[in-house]
Amino acid sequence: MSDFDQEEAARVQEWIERLDAFVASLDGVEGDDAVDLTHDAFEAWQNLARSSLTKQSPSALLIFEALNVLAKVAAIVAVDWVETPDARDRHTPDSAQRLVKDGLEGVLRACKRWLSTGLPSSEDVRRRFAEAAAEV
Repeated sequence: MSDFDQEEAARVQEWIERLDAFVASLDGVEGDDAVDLTHDAFEAWQNLARSSLTKQSPSALLIFEALNVLAKVAAIVAVDWVETPDARDRHTPDSAQRLVKDGLEGVLRACKRWLSTGLPSSEDVRRRFAEAAAEV
């Protein structure tokens, strides 16, 4: 493994730890409703990671994948709020938090595998960035 790959693997490990801590901290996020909770979670991760999205790399992909999950869950919850006339049937803060945690834990599992199977290639990173951007 080259020095660059070792440095990037260390950055990936650092961001895995940050995302792990972020997921654990979600229990402390309180929103008035599910929409607020997902919005607050998205903003918190975006603020934490904003300065680290400087170039396409596996560590930046981890950050972007987490942002993508948070944006998708926020959209699901917002659409549910608009399309569900009876508030009792809408997502609750607890159900929204479960969606966020499940999605972010999926990102964590995938990125932890990189540490044992190898980081994605530059081409894979570019492709996944494009795919994730198209999904948003």
